[in-house]
Amino acid sequence: MGKLIYLHLQKEVARTVTPEEMKQIRSDYLGNAQLIEQAKQRLANYPNDETIFPAVVGSHCSFCPFQMICPKWKHQYMDDEVVSTDL
Repeated sequence: MGKLIYLHLQKEVARTVTPEEMKQIRSDYLGNAQLIEQAKQRLANYPNDETIFPAVVGSHCSFCPFQMICPKWKHQYMDDEVVSTDL
């Protein structure tokens, strides 16, 4: 019996996992981790490239704590521009 822990849901799910399933799960997670590490390296070289970690707008955005730095939402957190007539 294996145990899957869904960190984002803060939930443990116990179920039978075959060695083949566990191997595939591990491979999938390691593959995703490698893709993230590669993207982080590209971002270090090109910090303004918003295509490296593209923002995907959806209903999940209303719960996101990173809207203030997200290219799709950060405009809502900017102060309004003020034009002064006092010269």
